[in-house]
Amino acid sequence: MGNSSRMVPPEAPSARRRAPRLALAVGSAALAIGLVWVLLPWLPRRPEPPTVALLESPDRQELFAREQSGARNSSRPPLDLDRDGPRSFEALHPPLDPAELRLFFPGVELLGMQPHPEGYVARTPDLRLPFPFADHPGGGFHVVTDARGLRRDGPIPAGTPRILVLGDSHVDGVLDNPDNLCALLERQLREAGRAHTVLNGAVGGTTFVNHLGALRRFADLEPAWVLVVVYGGNDFLDQARFERYVRGMDEPTDTRQVLRRVLDSPLPGARARSGFVSQELFQAVHFQANPGDESLAVEAAFELLWATQRECESMGARFAAVYLPPARRVEPAASAALVEECLGLAQVPAAALEVEERLQRALFARLSELGITAIDLTPSLAAEPGDNYWPSDLHLSIAGHRRAAEALFAALVPRLSRP
Repeated sequence: MGNSSRMVPPEAPSARRRAPRLALAVGSAALAIGLVWVLLPWLPRRPEPPTVALLESPDRQELFAREQSGARNSSRPPLDLDRDGPRSFEALHPPLDPAELRLFFPGVELLGMQPHPEGYVARTPDLRLPFPFADHPGGGFHVVTDARGLRRDGPIPAGTPRILVLGDSHVDGVLDNPDNLCALLERQLREAGRAHTVLNGAVGGTTFVNHLGALRRFADLEPAWVLVVVYGGNDFLDQARFERYVRGMDEPTDTRQVLRRVLDSPLPGARARSGFVSQELFQAVHFQANPGDESLAVEAAFELLWATQRECESMGARFAAVYLPPARRVEPAASAALVEECLGLAQVPAAALEVEERLQRALFARLSELGITAIDLTPSLAAEPGDNYWPSDLHLSIAGHRRAAEALFAALVPRLSRP
């Protein structure tokens, strides 16, 4: 999430065989690499990684070949969710070796992140990381965590019910903790006489499978509610790519050249274009090139959310999925010029972006069939468009976090038990 796009120098060659493929990983600096398909042999531990980096995938072909040989999939029966329900935690959240971890979640090697067996990647505990960010009115913010790696400025109080919020970099927050939707929701509930401690367990660069693991990681906090925030702009893509790998499927069709036409453009506005690539275009282009992945992504997302809901039941917690749309969806006028420019450079039709709404509708339909609570933030954000997302990287802004908190407050209060 720096102020400009720049290349990351590769590590000195090692004895390991390097796959020749390159791909784009676009992200939100120390908060996340927003799309986490490929990586360098390492990512530098520094507070300002690039907004866009052209990253080498060292072992991608070798790893896919190994999976396709059946090392993890040879005995897997055909999946029938309607008949069998979600698979076990171990099947959905398989252990990853270090190369696999870096392949899918390269943000794990960024400053402020660390590997974890439950959720794959976690925030470093007791962190106070200054983060320059030009879009922020203060010129930047601080990434602060508590002793558990939660984005929280102080200790977790005792004596009040807890709401655990899981998600990616939008919830992790490109802002200070007091401005985050979790802190705002906690404040609103307290002022309304419905005191709950709202815990921000989100980690940038994560998706559905990470949230299931994170729930296990924080289970000892005994939340009364668990909210999983689904970001519609790229979470489905990240999960589809992970599913392809762990199910032993072929590599997806490469979309590198399409995205490079956008990211390599010499036109002014590179920061905003990189934000749109990360936050929505990458996903749209992937599903255009790999149309079969739409159903795969919905099936995987549904199974993981169902499994998360069942984990919550076993803990005595209630569960809700929360949908956060991309900026283009709720602020079409503000993003029209950027979207048109990026689509033109990519030579992609506007219809490709419609996949995001199709994915949401399909996922919500499946959740509705099981009676799983689903909260859509789209109407609340669309009702006050214009400043819900930062203009350069298109993450949820201070105003967007405030409106999201208000929408969650309205949706949750009727469902909360009084302390």
